[in-house]
Amino acid sequence: CWGHNIYKQSRPPEGRFAQVSAGAWHTCALDTDGNVSCFGQEADGRTAAPTGSFTQVSAGWTHSCAVLTDGRIQCWGNDDKGQATPPTGAGFVQVSAGEHHSCALDSAGKITCWGSNSAGEAAPPEGSFAQVHAGSRFTCARTDAGAVSCWGIDNYEQTHVPEATFASIGRGFASMCGYTVDGDLS
Repeated sequence: CWGHNIYKQSRPPEGRFAQVSAGAWHTCALDTDGNVSCFGQEADGRTAAPTGSFTQVSAGWTHSCAVLTDGRIQCWGNDDKGQATPPTGAGFVQVSAGEHHSCALDSAGKITCWGSNSAGEAAPPEGSFAQVHAGSRFTCARTDAGAVSCWGIDNYEQTHVPEATFASIGRGFASMCGYTVDGDLS
């Protein structure tokens, strides 16, 4: 890790890791044994270690969420808007923690969001998706065919998707980036 380190969010623990996710003032990592550890600002319990075996983790603004191996979602940290209170049930394959909302993708490609919906960020469109990313009051999702849909606040044109076929997308808190099937960054 590198960059701003005021809360030691750029100082990872020792170990071997399979995935990392940087939030606003904290970072979470998934190790090769399926354990999640978070480091950085400790306010709101955002660095509290969740229990269980996980397949994916996402650090948000002041909360984080992870997918357990059985497909359930576990979240921790600030829950002032319900962003750390995930839906019950299993079958989820990906989760994304945003600012005051979170979204998860199930094995059928359906997106479920919870938390704040002040700008429509937690109201996903119908359809089947392959990837979802929650940002600061907006969310974007990619289909298997590479089409991207975004919803929520558009104060920085973060929901204006360029015409392209995307292989993957990734979010900042007020931006979205992706690379196309041709390898171009957009």
